[in-house]
Amino acid sequence: MKTLYVSEDGKQFSDKKDCIAYEEKRAEEEANKLKKEQEREARRKEVEDARKNYKDLLNKFVDDYGSYSETTSEADYPFITSLFKDFYF
Repeated sequence: MKTLYVSEDGKQFSDKKDCIAYEEKRAEEEANKLKKEQEREARRKEVEDARKNYKDLLNKFVDDYGSYSETTSEADYPFITSLFKDFYF
């Protein structure tokens, strides 16, 4: 009689070591996935906080000085510049 080892997700193995190795690999992949999701959420929150801070600073500047203007160059937006390079005269 042959013994089969079944992992939590239903995959079957004939060797116990292979089954354990597979389960450990799955657990590690799941932990990495969870870690990446947590890092992504933390970075998203960081971006939102930076945006809120920018808006607050901009509103204070406009309240103090009446308006805000800035000058940008092509170096600030190389991708957009490359899209319209054929239209430059």
